[in-house]
Amino acid sequence: MMPLDGSAAGSDPMFQKLAERGITDVGMDLKIASGVRLAGDSMTMFYGIEAAMRDLTEIRFNVALSMAQVSYSQLVPMLSSPEDNGAALLGLSGAVSLDAAEIVIDDRGLLDILFEIAAEEEGVSDGDMRTMARMVLASALQGTFPENAANLLPPIEALISQGGELQVLAQPGMPVPLSSSLGFMMLPDMAIQQLGITVTHMP
Repeated sequence: MMPLDGSAAGSDPMFQKLAERGITDVGMDLKIASGVRLAGDSMTMFYGIEAAMRDLTEIRFNVALSMAQVSYSQLVPMLSSPEDNGAALLGLSGAVSLDAAEIVIDDRGLLDILFEIAAEEEGVSDGDMRTMARMVLASALQGTFPENAANLLPPIEALISQGGELQVLAQPGMPVPLSSSLGFMMLPDMAIQQLGITVTHMP
């Protein structure tokens, strides 16, 4: 818990905006979780992290990875050996596959504060600042994902305009090896399709 005393609220734009909203202290939460599920020769590893600024925003990231237990037993011990480390990392990139992943941004007022601060610094209105942000975002998405920008853009624009919850979900039809990431960097639209990525917004 971070109390906002008078000096802090007066010297920092962020704290000042919080004080104007009657927020006298800021609670920060961080949760990290992991787990493993074994089924036959396969193992699925789960990792999650959740960060929250109470009453303002919450960000969650979850991922499920799978690999054969025999590959884990062979490759992971090699990571501690300087001579075998490179070969182990290369082997793991092909042995470990992405089963599913999720990123959730739940904005409850933090974006309002950030846009207000940015607008004041630039000498423009809050609405103009959001419009500029949407234009920059649209240009970036259209340049990176020309085939999928039309589907990706509306929910992200909605988050910028009104806050709420944005969910980015990857659900491939079958596990995708991490070694595929190089191809995805060269052809980003292929990543959207093969990883089954969807982006949704809820107010």
